[in-house]
Amino acid sequence: MNVRETPPPPVHVHVSEATPIHVHMKRSPSASRKTQAKTFDPHSKDGRRSKAPPWIPPGKTPTRRNMDSAFDSQKSQSLRRSGSGVKDKTELEEEVGDMAPVSRSLAVLLKEEQETNRRRSRKSDGGAQFRDTDELLRALVEADIDGAAVTNQLSTLRKLWTDSPLYDPLTFCILYVKRWGKMHTTSLDRQRDLLLEKIEMFTSTSHSLRALLREWSEQERESLLWSEQRDALKKRLTDCEADNIRLNAKLSNKEKEVSKLAETLDLEKESNQTSEELSKLLESTRLHLETQLDRAQMENSQLTTKIQFRMQETQEQMQLEMRSLTEELWTVRRLRDDEERDRRAQETERAERAERRPRDSQRSCTRRREYISGSLNEMELQLTQALSSSSEWCVRHKNEVAAKEHLEQEIPELKRRVAELVEQLHLSEEQSLSEREELRAKIKQTSERNVALNSENHTLKDELSVSEEKLRDLQSEARALKSLLRKHESQVEKCKKKLQESRLESERFVQRLEEAEAQKRELKVQLSLEKEEQKHQLQSRLRHLQDLPEKVRQTEHR
Repeated sequence: MNVRETPPPPVHVHVSEATPIHVHMKRSPSASRKTQAKTFDPHSKDGRRSKAPPWIPPGKTPTRRNMDSAFDSQKSQSLRRSGSGVKDKTELEEEVGDMAPVSRSLAVLLKEEQETNRRRSRKSDGGAQFRDTDELLRALVEADIDGAAVTNQLSTLRKLWTDSPLYDPLTFCILYVKRWGKMHTTSLDRQRDLLLEKIEMFTSTSHSLRALLREWSEQERESLLWSEQRDALKKRLTDCEADNIRLNAKLSNKEKEVSKLAETLDLEKESNQTSEELSKLLESTRLHLETQLDRAQMENSQLTTKIQFRMQETQEQMQLEMRSLTEELWTVRRLRDDEERDRRAQETERAERAERRPRDSQRSCTRRREYISGSLNEMELQLTQALSSSSEWCVRHKNEVAAKEHLEQEIPELKRRVAELVEQLHLSEEQSLSEREELRAKIKQTSERNVALNSENHTLKDELSVSEEKLRDLQSEARALKSLLRKHESQVEKCKKKLQESRLESERFVQRLEEAEAQKRELKVQLSLEKEEQKHQLQSRLRHLQDLPEKVRQTEHR
């Protein structure tokens, strides 16, 4: 029977006592509407939040349609079923029994996946991989919790079905036509459809999780292989770097040896040059000293001759001067004697002529005296000068004799020094010859070493070029590995994001399941209350109906 929107008018019937009466009671549509308004539909637009659809792995067809369209189709199906009638009890029990093994199989699969993930997490060593596997395990545990919630919901539905009045055949026959039974069956159908849809969603999420886990295991294997290859390449790189360092150390040592040998060669060349310069200097000094000795001897001979000549000249001059002075003295003495004689004569004449010319005689005498005193003074000055010059010439002669003696004393010392210098020159020449021979031998050895070092340098350069090529190849491989690792890291991040989305979806499903469980509890409470009310009503009605035949009989007797 279809539910009418407006309540029916009250029925007033006049029946005779002989006619049997069979009454079907209906609930008021307002009460049914109230109970219907109290029920919470998790898929309605008012009771559901707008959330993103679950993540579907790439390369697969979507196994889940939009929730709104599915809910609309299920609603229309439930309305059709409610319009056509309620299903049998056996069909519902079969469907519930079919759902239970599905949930059990899902739980078993989840446990197997947990075990495999635990094994993989034990094998994995890296911290980031361990965290990712933990997140996957958490997602799987949450999915397991969702499956357990589905099984619990199925068990509650089964209990609700067994506790419902429809489970009893008598009450099922009595309340089959009743309106509250129809609403109860429609709510059960809706809950069953919702559970089926949730189970399908759970299976799709579990399949997607399994695919993600497979991809993750493959990625882990690839990452392990790549890590092993990377470690091998790192070892090769370290070995090549160690070889390069060793070769560079060898090259540096060889270069140091070459620089030392070059320095020794330069020092030996400088020493040779210095020895040659010293020999040249010694020869030049020897020649210079010999020339100086010759010059000194010549000068000494010249000085001796000059000194002798000058001494002779001075002696002759002194003798001449002495002679001239003695002559002058004799002349002066003679003049004095003559003057005295003249004076005596004059005195006598004066005495005779004193009386005649006293003034003239005095004047002439004074003049003569002045002239004689002046000449005497000049002669004395000349004598003093001659004596001083003779003393000076004597001092100079003594000095020249002392210098000559000193030079004669220095001549043997200079000869001895010249002999020593000649011996030193011979020794230095011999040493320079020996050193030159040693230097030539060392130069030959250094040239041979340089040739060997050049050959070693060429070989080392070839090895360096080969090692550089290897390093370039290894660097290119390392770059490729880095790019691959970045790609894998990006894929891992995508998987993490997908796992987070799946976790959010599982949380949404858990919330919906909790809401559905709360609705089921409310419905169970309402059904129990309605059951009790209907029982009381039916009992009162039965009592009333039991009293009806007696009343009918009484009316018939009357």
